[in-house]
Amino acid sequence: MEPAEVRKIVDSNRGDLFASGVTLAGRKCMVLRDNLNMDGQNTMDVKMKISEAEDDGFFFTIGRSLKALIIAKGVKGVHWPTLNSLVCTIMEHIKTNLS
Repeated sequence: MEPAEVRKIVDSNRGDLFASGVTLAGRKCMVLRDNLNMDGQNTMDVKMKISEAEDDGFFFTIGRSLKALIIAKGVKGVHWPTLNSLVCTIMEHIKTNLS
């Protein structure tokens, strides 16, 4: 990921995220849910299209700790609610064991 992509994800000005989306490694992603700055959640769910011709794509959940972003990519058949739950578990582990 490029520094500008990370800055946009963690920026406190979140007004245009749903309209403009975000990019991960130069690929456009649609924001499905943004709770990155919400205590207790700290996650963002996005979908990356494979191509403009296909509706199918990959789901990603981005988790935010005090010092890191955790980015998990779903595989075919794994949708964002499942992925989000897994990232929340990782974030809780980081919070309780590594702070």
